[in-house]
Amino acid sequence: MTAVILPAGETSAKPRFEPVAKASGGVVAGSRYIAWPGTGGGAPIRLVDMKKGEQRAVPLPPGCESGWAPSKIGAGKLVWECYENEALVQDIASGAEYHVDLSGGDADGVGARWVRILVPGDDHDYQSYAWTDYRTGEGPSSRAARRALYRRRWVDDLDFPSLARRLCAPIQRDRASGPLFQAFQYEKPWALRILDYRRLLLDRCGRSSTILAKRPVRNQVLRDGWVTWADARGVHAYLPRTRRSVGWKLDEIGPHVADNCILQVTHTRRAIFVAATRDCFARSARIYIARRPAG
Repeated sequence: MTAVILPAGETSAKPRFEPVAKASGGVVAGSRYIAWPGTGGGAPIRLVDMKKGEQRAVPLPPGCESGWAPSKIGAGKLVWECYENEALVQDIASGAEYHVDLSGGDADGVGARWVRILVPGDDHDYQSYAWTDYRTGEGPSSRAARRALYRRRWVDDLDFPSLARRLCAPIQRDRASGPLFQAFQYEKPWALRILDYRRLLLDRCGRSSTILAKRPVRNQVLRDGWVTWADARGVHAYLPRTRRSVGWKLDEIGPHVADNCILQVTHTRRAIFVAATRDCFARSARIYIARRPAG
């Protein structure tokens, strides 16, 4: 067990990024936990508990080859996609395991109750969603599934027993192709969405939208009351409660961090993480961490 120390920072200052580890790929995160694949053949996953400030090694499940990493983290669960047409859900605290039939799709999220699955169409583009209660293997009611899949003012809540939750007014999702919607995340009273595949918007119940970005973005995350994302210029954070924006240029993250070689940007309740490489051909990534900005 290894302690994880957050970089020091003054209350009003912009937090500094510090290197924390090397990895063979990107990172996945939830409110409390973050994980990344270790380096070297058969290296275990590094799992960090940000609440306790501890880091430990998690061995690869049987059947997972070197280089595999969890595809999702949520509600204290890891999701592995090492098996054909099947996902393994691991409870971090208890070690309990659940097998979920993906039916040719990919796990897209996990919560306290449900696994969301992206289902491909005939041309192998993703055309729909499905949900499975990973404890029972059963799906939601047809009414809940229709609401989560087709209704603009409803969204799936992977922690909610009946899956579908109604959005607070005036928030609604924006249509994409088929039954899918454009990228959308909801954490009441906030909603994060991309409009016309370019503008990043933050909605709030009962209020108008705030434009966070007017250029293409990636890795946008709304979680635990704040937003992070990346674009061609660097990494950004926004704290809705105080309307504070913080940005880091690429050279403020780490030396020789090249544009388009940022593999992943994500955050937990307490910190923001960046997985980046010195050049786009590097086999390993450096994980950087910065404290959550005050506000």
